Amino acid sequence: MIDVVRLCFVTQDDELLPSKLERCTDPLEQAIRFLVPLQTLCADQIQSHIFAYEIYSRKEKPLLMLKAIKGGYALKTNDPQFHVCLVKFLNYVKSRGSSLPESVRQVLDKEMIPIYGKQTPQEMNMEFLTCNTDSVPHRLAAAQALYYLDENTQNKALPLACSTDSSLKGINITNCTEVFESLSRGDLGPCTEQLEQYKQTCQRLFPHASIFSPPPSEGPADAPATNGLDSQSGAESKSNDNACKHEQ
Repeated sequence: MIDVVRLCFVTQDDELLPSKLERCTDPLEQAIRFLVPLQTLCADQIQSHIFAYEIYSRKEKPLLMLKAIKGGYALKTNDPQFHVCLVKFLNYVKSRGSSLPESVRQVLDKEMIPIYGKQTPQEMNMEFLTCNTDSVPHRLAAAQALYYLDENTQNKALPLACSTDSSLKGINITNCTEVFESLSRGDLGPCTEQLEQYKQTCQRLFPHASIFSPPPSEGPADAPATNGLDSQSGAESKSNDNACKHEQ
């Protein structure tokens, strides 16, 4: 499907030169070019609406953000990352609604009621967590939303996301990698110690997963240099030198 989307843009005037693509001066505008047909051709895929929300939120386009939210909500999905979008949008409207034009506020007030009711972002996130408390990806999403709403909740968000208790569902390499990458990005704030602890835990759970493997050992720092020769070949070289001297 992504290939179909790309074909929508490839015209005779387009130059798919690596140097040109690398120096894109308006990445968000270029992303929107791909996004519009993606929302049309892949309207039944929740990821399309998540992408749309993330892009339009960076452009601060509240009505287009609402369109993405409505599109995702219509799918009646319990996708964890879409939940984060829901919380972020509700918080955006609650915190910046008064600065928006009156016409925009009226549309938002009308269209958001069927989705959110009268919930606050915090209430919505707590309800989501209560309904999905045993799922690793959903716990991560709830932790991300919790920290996003209040950075002082990091001491609650980190244990929520990093738990690998055997009673949880979805403790697999895919979900644990998502948690690890989220911690690495700083989604839950600075957490170097917790990140290392989680990595060690996952290394025990998935010993063959390279993402959790420790860096390769470089050997003792004071090891003598042999110029590519091991000790045995070095000994053989010395023996040959001595034999030559005796022959002389």
